[in-house]
Amino acid sequence: MISTMECSVVACDHPANATRGYCRTHYDRWRKHGDPLIIKRAVYPSRTDRFWAKVNKNGPTPEHALGPCWVWTGARSQFGYGNLTTNGKQENAHRVSWEIHFGPIPDGIRVLHACDNPPCVRPFHLFLGTQKDNNRDREAKGRGNHPTKAKGYSYWRGRQKGITASAL
Repeated sequence: MISTMECSVVACDHPANATRGYCRTHYDRWRKHGDPLIIKRAVYPSRTDRFWAKVNKNGPTPEHALGPCWVWTGARSQFGYGNLTTNGKQENAHRVSWEIHFGPIPDGIRVLHACDNPPCVRPFHLFLGTQKDNNRDREAKGRGNHPTKAKGYSYWRGRQKGITASAL
């Protein structure tokens, strides 16, 4: 016959394992911390503290008319934008920067980069706009990959079919 013991910790009525007379929870605490009563939880700094810990204000980017970029040194997306995870929620670092410095971002509005540097989180290099504003900004700065009137439709159609520009 197997005897059932209760955990030797006062006020714990869970069944104890054969080892040390503790239930699974208190045994794990004893193994991890040396005391079955210690509860150590990870203490995460605030969202703002986490943000500033990953910002390099002397970023390796060249200065331009807007001043040097503040470069995000933490995790980045495949497109180079900074990522910050707080309480299990992943956020774009430049959006967090905006919220820290200027407050909430309205629904449907994006935070755009005036400096065109995705890892930049300097608040004065950021501005609010819609996706349409972002598209206009991209085209105005010549970063678009869409057909333009200068090259013409046939040039872009030929590229899609694998025809070189000299063949047109």
